[in-house]
Amino acid sequence: MADLRVGVSGHIHARASGKALLAFGPEAQLERVRPINGQLARRTEHTITSLPYLLADLELIRSRGHALDHQEYVLDVCAIAVPIFEGSPRPRTALSITVPVHRFTNPEHFQRCLDALVEARGRGE
Repeated sequence: MADLRVGVSGHIHARASGKALLAFGPEAQLERVRPINGQLARRTEHTITSLPYLLADLELIRSRGHALDHQEYVLDVCAIAVPIFEGSPRPRTALSITVPVHRFTNPEHFQRCLDALVEARGRGE
């Protein structure tokens, strides 16, 4: 996971934190995701590259309240993220947990990560 660090801002459509911000942010923020030749930039073979598919994913994120990255940014790495609103109608930031894929696919571990993020978000609101 050496390719990950605090403050990463590129490939917003391929990261859980970026998708959480896109899903709950202003629609104009989608302009940060620009298809080239009809496709979004690919980081891995799991990256969402279709704008309609990304829009459907953002709708799902809004309905469940959290975003997922299934090896979309880095192979063998997954993440879950929640938007942090800090009293604003739009998120100011997102909080994420990034883990190796084998931990992400473990239902107990996944639920503990999600619970921790939801609890942390509740404390920051």
